[in-house]
Amino acid sequence: AAVISEQAQQVLGLYLDRVYDVRDAFYDTGQQARVRIVGVYTVEDPQDPFWFRGLGEFEKSLMVDADLLERRFAAANSPNFASARA
Repeated sequence: AAVISEQAQQVLGLYLDRVYDVRDAFYDTGQQARVRIVGVYTVEDPQDPFWFRGLGEFEKSLMVDADLLERRFAAANSPNFASARA
């Protein structure tokens, strides 16, 4: 399960409540992970300090639960895992 920004929804052409096969564009091992889009968020105030990195970074990003990310990708040394930030 993942949530995406409105910008990511437009840029990536993703739809709410659909499942997508996601692959690592950097290492292209041929393996994929399945991700369901469960929410689309809107940024009310882009000047809010929470968005200090800027919104452009999120137009090609999926946000997932940190525990799920750890269990399914990081701890498993998944080839589909390229990077994460808390």
